[in-house]
Amino acid sequence: MQNLFTKSYREHMVRVVFLFILASFVFRYYNHVLLHQLLQPVIFKTDSDLAYWLYLIAGFGKLIVQNHAGSLIFDSVLISLCLTSIVYASQRVTVIAFSILYPLYFLSYNAYVTHHTGTMNGILLITFAFWTMNTSTFRILWEALRYFTLSIYSMAFLWKFIIGASVFNTSGPEAIVKDNLALYLYLNPDTLFATAMYWFIQHPLLLYLGYGFCVLIQASMIIGFFTRKYDRLLCMLAILFHFVTYFFVDVFYFELLILNFTFIRVDVFSRFTGRVKKSSPLFQKAYLPT
Repeated sequence: MQNLFTKSYREHMVRVVFLFILASFVFRYYNHVLLHQLLQPVIFKTDSDLAYWLYLIAGFGKLIVQNHAGSLIFDSVLISLCLTSIVYASQRVTVIAFSILYPLYFLSYNAYVTHHTGTMNGILLITFAFWTMNTSTFRILWEALRYFTLSIYSMAFLWKFIIGASVFNTSGPEAIVKDNLALYLYLNPDTLFATAMYWFIQHPLLLYLGYGFCVLIQASMIIGFFTRKYDRLLCMLAILFHFVTYFFVDVFYFELLILNFTFIRVDVFSRFTGRVKKSSPLFQKAYLPT
């Protein structure tokens, strides 16, 4: 019974994860940053990252970015694999294919927008957990991703508190807000949001307290290394953290929130699906393993 439920849990996680990825593609389409929307760019950035050098040497950019037909086909295939994985969650062929192709989008986007962002790291990693159909192996991979998620926030806390010690710089939060929102405040001085930001800038102590609150959220993730009891709270705190940073410093790595699905415990998910099946018979089939 436990083994059967774990298979069901895996299938549901495949669906919710790829639904999230589909939402990410819609968001990126709206912002004109799918590969076929980059208008065959020629400027390229590698830095010292060997992955980008190998990408450049292999000529993938010329095939799927600088070639309009190639970029359109690539985007279509990637989205089709995403949709197929949602509908047929019990198989792994399209999941594996997506996991292989998505790094090419990851490298292409970062290279041709000339800014190596980390917001897509969650999508880049989480799909590999679905390569296996073995329930024990899936549990191990899923747990590893949970610890990886906890380490992201915990390391950010350690950097601010010990390594960079930025939490002790009381003027830092004010400077960050001014630097990130300067253009918006200059172009939109009369909006309600700008008025609110001007008020906060005039009260830098509040900005520092808010910054300290965000650091405490990151520090709270350390709890997750010792118990799963507070996973629901940690999940909500992570969401709150990203919305606060978006509001105050125009940084919204919402795609990283895909890793929050690793906080959903099997027993909690079982109770949730049980309630849905009882209260909404119409959707019962959606929660049954295929």
